[in-house]
Parts: sequence; structure tokens; C-alpha cells
Amino acid sequence: MDYYPGSIKNLIRDLARLPGIGQKTAERLAMHILQQSDDEARRLAGSIVDLKSRLRLCSVCYALSDDTLCRICNDPSRNAQVICVVDKSREIYFIDNVKFHIDTVKNLGAFVEIEAIDTDGSISREHLKEQCDYYMQLLQIKPSDLIADSYSDMLRQNNLFGQIFIEE
Repeated sequence: MDYYPGSIKNLIRDLARLPGIGQKTAERLAMHILQQSDDEARRLAGSIVDLKSRLRLCSVCYALSDDTLCRICNDPSRNAQVICVVDKSREIYFIDNVKFHIDTVKNLGAFVEIEAIDTDGSISREHLKEQCDYYMQLLQIKPSDLIADSYSDMLRQNNLFGQIFIEE
């Protein structure tokens, strides 16, 4: 890279700072940009400047938007009661009366819910808790690992609302 002029070195350096872009890819991108017409290069630079100056988070759902409201929240036919839709897959398993929900949530990861169920009122609350505690210990889930927030709350806290649009 020492043989490149300073302007190309600067572009390669800046492109290589982007996530997933290594030195070789940055070099290829710089060479591609260099081969484009001046108008195409200005259009790319203008798109970046426009993105940085106009983009914001929707005031309702925190999706990326050019306006105060994103196109979904601004849609008059939208159900205003739904703030966020979560993309998740769920597997359910039972061991006797204990139900295990194993959820994989896009952009958040994997979660386990353990639920001891008393269908006929014959199991004491204490025994149900003991069952849950037993499986937590068996699965090495510590009390500090427990999360009380909903998936949508976690998405909002991590500013990921704009990336999720499938039903919870």
C-alpha cells in the first residue's frame, strides 16, 4: 500500500474501518470507486452525507427513518396497538409437568423459559418452584441470568426495533 498516493491510502484506511471490510476488500472498493465516473463518485459521497444528516429513529418504534415517524408507523392502516413485531422461533419440550420453551430471537440470541405447570391444583406452589429451581441448577442457569423484560423491551433497549418485523 506504500506505493499508493495519499488520497487512495486515506480512502482505503477509511473503508477498512467499516465492519466486515478488511484491507484487501477496502483496496478493491477504493479501486472500484476510482474507476467510476465523477458523477457516480459524487452520488455515493452524497448518499453517505444524506444518510448521516437525515436518518433518525422513529419516535414510536425506533425503526430507522428519514422522518419523525417511519413509513410503517405513518401508515394510516397500521394497527397502532402493535409497537414491535419479534422474529423468533420456539421449540417446546416437556418433562412430566415441566415445560421448556427454547426461543431463538433474531438479533438477541437464545433464551430458555422453564415453567412448572399444575393443571389440577394438586401440586403446591413450593413444589412447583422447587421443580423450576432443580432444572435451573441442572442447566446451570444462575438467578443473575434471569431476565424479566419482554423481547420487544430488549429490542427497544438495544435500539433494534427497526430490524424486526415478524410476529411475536
